[in-house]
Amino acid sequence: EAFAPDVIALEVGADALAGDPLAQLCLTNNVYADIIEKLLAFGKPILATGGGGYDVENTVRAWALCWLALCGVKDQGQLREEPIAIDAGQREMVDPVVARVIEEVKSNVFGYHGL
Repeated sequence: EAFAPDVIALEVGADALAGDPLAQLCLTNNVYADIIEKLLAFGKPILATGGGGYDVENTVRAWALCWLALCGVKDQGQLREEPIAIDAGQREMVDPVVARVIEEVKSNVFGYHGL
């Protein structure tokens, strides 16, 4: 919001999906659609590209769901997945990494733009 871009570039790297042999981040494709819906709320043009994704079936489903979200289709039917439960050990591993990445973005990107 503070940056106020003219356009949003989005690379939909599907290698963060559960079942992907590369990243093993265990996201459902719902995360991608939810992020797109939040980005659409900015009312800016979105340039979206596909990338990553080494489980072909999961990648195809994620990109199809993203296309529906980008088109503003609310009934995304069978493409949305069931949430994946994570345990406390997984959360303990992820939270510090997320916090570190947020701090890196704040110090390296926000400062550059005076935010």
